[in-house]
Amino acid sequence: MTKKELSILLSRLKGFDKPEIKLEQHPTDSEIAGEVLWNAFMQGDIEGKVIVDLGCGTGILGLGALLLGAKKAFLVDIDAGAVELAMHNKSFLEKETGQKLNAVFSAGDISVFDEKADVTIMNPPFGTKNENIDTVFLLKAMDLVRVIYSFHKAITKDYIDTFIQENGFETTHYTEYDFPLKMTMAHHTKKIEKIRVGLWRLRKEIIPTAGVLIYHDDEVLLVKLGKKSGHIPGVYGVPSGRIEDKETEIQAAIREFKEETGLTVKPDDLIEVPRSYIAPIRVNNEMKKYSLIVYIARKYSGKLRECEETSPGWVKISELNKYRLLPNTERIVKEGLNFRQP
Repeated sequence: MTKKELSILLSRLKGFDKPEIKLEQHPTDSEIAGEVLWNAFMQGDIEGKVIVDLGCGTGILGLGALLLGAKKAFLVDIDAGAVELAMHNKSFLEKETGQKLNAVFSAGDISVFDEKADVTIMNPPFGTKNENIDTVFLLKAMDLVRVIYSFHKAITKDYIDTFIQENGFETTHYTEYDFPLKMTMAHHTKKIEKIRVGLWRLRKEIIPTAGVLIYHDDEVLLVKLGKKSGHIPGVYGVPSGRIEDKETEIQAAIREFKEETGLTVKPDDLIEVPRSYIAPIRVNNEMKKYSLIVYIARKYSGKLRECEETSPGWVKISELNKYRLLPNTERIVKEGLNFRQP
């Protein structure tokens, strides 16, 4: 499917007959939606991903993402009528394209939505009738995913930029559009009125990770990273990994430790190092910033084993300087000694 074909299909979706003023139901222009979705597709943010469209309205963004190969899309709106309209548009697109679109619809407040997803693509209320409602939507998206596409009034750019930074995200792309609003509400005086709107692509600036260290006499257990880890092969680091959605830090640490070493540790046997370690690390040829929470294990069980990405091994603490280490590894190991069991 080409960008033009996508925009044409989206232009044929049924829109609002009587938009709710208090809900600021401004429909997304099909050409703009097509361009944004196509760019997201080219960024690798759609194909095979689970998408969330908060305040989905007619469903143009979530359904458009499905047309481009999204694995699943959650379409959420507080207006049951809007959800019903989006469901109608899904049926229309399936009939027109022959595709089965994996859309899940939810009629309710976004605050109660709590499904695992990869990317949010949304056109939330601008806050004209309900002040700061746009940032309520942004906060919810930030709780759900690490990549966000969101429309906001361009005039609020400075405020939105500050809000983004304060919440640990960074803007990777920003584009402005003349958003055409058709005369669909009583207070409109022109057939089509254009407002300047910005589209932000946001990414979680710091990726949270958690890991476990165990000591034995004068040695510490580290993992040697292989080619499939995405890191430079042969580098050593703390057994650790990303904290997944709906996981606590300690749950992620235990899971990653088991995956990378084959060993099992229990929550009651872990002591948390009371600080977070932050460092930029190159993964899959892209520099990203990671934070690491470390737990010291007093007990463990099982036998060491390799996995596809890592090989565990005991390293003498006094010889750490002889190894190629991930950033902060030597510091983490030496500071962790203060928390090991006597």
